[in-house]
Amino acid sequence: PSTSGTQQTLKFRGARSFRARLVLATLAKRRITISGIRERSETPGLRADEACFLRLLDKITSGSSVRINDTGTTLSYAPGYLVGGTVEH
Repeated sequence: PSTSGTQQTLKFRGARSFRARLVLATLAKRRITISGIRERSETPGLRADEACFLRLLDKITSGSSVRINDTGTTLSYAPGYLVGGTVEH
């Protein structure tokens, strides 16, 4: 990962450890950008299960922000606060 300051956005490349990066960013309350998600694949970008995981994160947090480019190869995530309670997913 690269960062130029203590609270700058962490930048990653590729889909490796996708879920772990998002979970850790949520717990640490750190913004992340993941680029180059399967950009050289026949089916570039996020997979359906990864998009589903992002929807789950959105449901268990309050105030999170997810931006995905048109091709699905770049994701920016700003975590919100974790909320308690029952979640239907």
